[in-house]
Order: sequence, then structure tokens, then C-alpha cells
Amino acid sequence: MTQNIKIKRALLSVSDKRGIAILARTLRQFGCEIISTGGTKKVLEAANIPVTDISAVTGNPEAFGGRMKTISFQIESALLFDREKDAREAEALGIQPIDMVVCNLYPFERVKNQGAHFDALIENIDIGGPTMVRAAAKNFKYVAIVTDPEDYHDIIDELEANEGALSYETRFHLMRKAFNATADYDAMIATTFDETAGELSLRLAFDRAKPLRYGENSHQTAFFLRHRHAEYSIHDLDFLHGKELSYNNIVDLHSALEAVRDLSGQGCAIIKHNNPCGLAQGSDQRHVFEAAWAGDPVSAFGSVIAFNQPLGKNTATFLHLDAEDKSQRKFVEVIVAPDFTPQALDYLRLHKNLRV
Repeated sequence: MTQNIKIKRALLSVSDKRGIAILARTLRQFGCEIISTGGTKKVLEAANIPVTDISAVTGNPEAFGGRMKTISFQIESALLFDREKDAREAEALGIQPIDMVVCNLYPFERVKNQGAHFDALIENIDIGGPTMVRAAAKNFKYVAIVTDPEDYHDIIDELEANEGALSYETRFHLMRKAFNATADYDAMIATTFDETAGELSLRLAFDRAKPLRYGENSHQTAFFLRHRHAEYSIHDLDFLHGKELSYNNIVDLHSALEAVRDLSGQGCAIIKHNNPCGLAQGSDQRHVFEAAWAGDPVSAFGSVIAFNQPLGKNTATFLHLDAEDKSQRKFVEVIVAPDFTPQALDYLRLHKNLRV
């Protein structure tokens, strides 16, 4: 297995130019040659960073309004050839390796969301970018592919720590991220033009899998994944106390949050097995909780409870978790709220298994 790879030659061609000059300057610090195109090249030259124009590598100018820039035998070969078994052939063909590609794609989604017309959408379909990204990602054993400006900081830190080199682990991480990026990009384009044709289609992507205690039944295995492009997700909730969530907990949690989110004032929803046991709103949180519980106090046993306002201790004590007579204690599985007062949280922690 090839470990650290020194970045001696890098190709930078980005739509989102945030931080690109800082990354390029770090690469130059370790003697890396920078190859670049169009607008990216102008940004780097304005920052006084020496740049090799891509036409010096391809032997061809940019053409057709920028539709042809990076697609060439020279560029793709420099990314794809196996540095060990193909070294002689590459030398015979005059192919010099490229060790890093930094590329983010034409902003198709942003242009779409701005209401662009059909022709503008077509022009914002990136072809050369995904080709480079996929080529570099396939050959990650020897090439680093960077598609997200948010990764620049960590990459710079690693370059500085390793005298201009990146590890196998980092390159593998970047490879997986790159293939996810091109998959999401193509999915956005495909569904957009399906919509234009009047045919609704949907492509979903999920990641960040968390193992659950069990699935719908105790003998089943389950994982909880986050929708990659969701602005908000139950996946992101802060887990403050108790056992890990199960599949049924998450289903009920989603229903409880959906039920309580549009309530005005103080709101409370109680859900059991995806069925409502109680729903109430008002001005006093404790009274609202009591009213919701009264909706079906039998089914509320082992329920999931959601509040739409930070939970105070006075409300929490309705559960009687500290009652000497255990029959007075109300058993619930999960309580969720936008926040908890320290006193309320301490009180809820009296029940070691209650998820908060």
C-alpha cells in the first residue's frame, strides 16, 4: 500500500474560489507546480502565485466558450496512469503525473434555485470537472482529489505537518467524498430535467449511519442515517441522557416533533407506537403537559413526549420520578425539547434509562 504522497504537481480548477489562493500558496511553499484554468488562474495570478496555464499541458487552447478546457489525453492520463506498472509507458508518451486535483463543479443547483431558464441550466452542466474528479478519485492510491473548500484547512495542516505530502487515509477519505459529490451532482441534473419534462423523479442520498439498539423488533439490526442535503434532521439532536434510541423511538420522535412544531404558546405532544395519546397548547407549560397526559393516560405509558419550548423543572416533576411510591412514577421512553433548564435536566436524570 502506498502511504504518503508528496504533492509535486496540482491542477486547480474551481467554481467556488473561496480559500483557493491560500491552499495554492501552501502547495507552492513545498515546491508544487500549480496548473490552472480560466477564472481560477486569474485569482491565483492576482495573488502573485506562479501558475502554469493548462494549455501548456494539453497543447490546446480553451475553446467553445470554455466548454473545452481540461478534457484531454494529457490531463486524464496524468491522473489515471498507475505510477508503478505504467511508469515506462507514461514516460514514453511524455505524460507527467498530476498528484492533486482541486475541483468543485459548476453551480448547477444554485443556478436552478435562482430560477434560471433552460439554456442557462444546460450551460451549467459541468463535463470536464466531473471527468477530472472521477479520474483522480479512481487513482486515489497516487492522487488526492479535493472537491470541498471546507476541507482546505485540514489539508493545509496535513501538508505542513508532512512536508507537502498527504496520507493514504486522507486520500481515501477524499476519494469517497468526491464520488458522493459527483453522484449528487448528476442526480440533481437528472431530476431537474425530468421535472422540466413534466415527469417527477426523486433520488435520495443518506450518510452518517448510526447503529440503533435494535430495529422494529428486538431481534433486528437497524441503522439511522441522515439525509445528506437536509437542512434539519432528527439525526442532529443533542443526546443528553439515557439509553440509545431504537427504531420505534425514532419513528415516534419524528411524529411527536411534527405534531408539536406548529403549536402556539406552550405545546406538548405525546406519541405511542406512532399514535397520538395527547396534544395540548396553552400559556402554562405544566398545565399543558397535564392536559396532554389526560388525553389517554393509559397509552401514554412508555411514550415519546415533545415540547415546543424549553422544559422547566416544574413541568418535569409531573412525572413524579422521585416518588417513594414507585407506582406514582410515570414511565416514558423519550422527552425532547428545544432546551432544558439545568434543574429540569438533573431531575430527568433520576430515571437512568429515560432518553433526553
